[in-house]
Amino acid sequence: MNTIPEEGKLYSLPPYLWIWLIIFVVTLPFNLTFLQILLSDVFSTTPLPGEDILPFGFLLRMANFVELFPLLIIIIGVLSLAAPSIRRSYVRRKYGLTDDVQIATLLEISAFIRNYLPDVSISNNPLRGDQVAFIYPVGFRKAGMGLMGGVVKLWKSDNEGARGVLLHEIAHVRNGDTLIIGAGSGFRILFNFWPVLFVVTVVVSVIIVWLMTSYLLFTELSGLMPPGEIITYKFEQVLFLTLPSLFFMLLTSLMWVASIIFLPLAALWYSELAADCIAARYQGAPAPLVRALSLHSMPVSRWRWLLARATHPPTRLRLFILQHVSSPFIHMLLLILTFPAAMVISMLFTVLYYASFDLSVLLTNQVSLSTTAGILPRVTVITAASLFFVGISILLWPSVVKFLHGLSSDDSDLLRWKRAHLTGGIITFILAVLLMGTLLT
Repeated sequence: MNTIPEEGKLYSLPPYLWIWLIIFVVTLPFNLTFLQILLSDVFSTTPLPGEDILPFGFLLRMANFVELFPLLIIIIGVLSLAAPSIRRSYVRRKYGLTDDVQIATLLEISAFIRNYLPDVSISNNPLRGDQVAFIYPVGFRKAGMGLMGGVVKLWKSDNEGARGVLLHEIAHVRNGDTLIIGAGSGFRILFNFWPVLFVVTVVVSVIIVWLMTSYLLFTELSGLMPPGEIITYKFEQVLFLTLPSLFFMLLTSLMWVASIIFLPLAALWYSELAADCIAARYQGAPAPLVRALSLHSMPVSRWRWLLARATHPPTRLRLFILQHVSSPFIHMLLLILTFPAAMVISMLFTVLYYASFDLSVLLTNQVSLSTTAGILPRVTVITAASLFFVGISILLWPSVVKFLHGLSSDDSDLLRWKRAHLTGGIITFILAVLLMGTLLT
């Protein structure tokens, strides 16, 4: 047990990334069984309905990949956490990091960091002015921090802003985020590709099959019907059959993807927002971190953010939350409740997935299914049980931090921090009870 010096006290928030990881590992047998079913459907020798009569019908199998990819991405990403030494070598080579310190400013920055993280491994590359600072794993329990040229410039021009950025990274380490989301994280990199995979596997394949089917139909009917009647017939078919079927197919796929990735994505966003909160709360004001974020956050378009940076909350959202905090207690409480709320939303996505599946079957085959009614109790019980686990974790977290870091002060900030966890844990328990109550009504 190490004792943090007085100037190094940072009251961290619950490590929801690890809590999510525990929940994911516990439910892994179910996910692997489901993954096996999906793989057997995709690679089955039995043709899918319509596959043997539609042109390029084999592409319809690609639509099933939308159910495979979210689980595969998460499983592969989690497995990649088992190789921190490989990530360390990759990050150091990619960013040209070295342990030699030849700039006095870097010595000042390193001393500041070690007030909070005495055992952190610090490396640097002052020639990379486009980067500021980042964390990466050195081992399973040891973190490294890369100091780039951007933080040297910021330390000289806006010292408080530089301290805010460094406190943000320090908060990540103190919250145990390094292994999961530190630089070189396969988990985060793979997660950023799901929108591209969705478009390629579902949208493109369906459009190709539809265009080829329409072309062949037009060719076959061209000698039997006037072109105007063919176009009218095809338009009615598209309007009343193709578009509704395509809509429910895409809706079902989107709801499935959302039900899988929303919770870990919420945990990733929370880790960034929580690190912002901790840094701003320690500095006593959000202004320094706001200035640093405004200056050094790389502006990207919405499409580029969606396709490559979705695991990071938009900078505008981070700035909005930092600048519109009514009180430290409310700020902490809302962040603590982010993950429990995300669990309920994820449950709703799962229910909507089965509901849209039932509607799509009813629309295409005129057969009514009750899959949603059968799955709802099971999903509700799993979510409620997970909420009880999260509620216990929230309530115990102050005691865990006190044991690990030797917190003994009774200052007002510490009391607010404890009250936020107590209130957040109680609200999470109430939410779990309400969910279980819906099964009894």
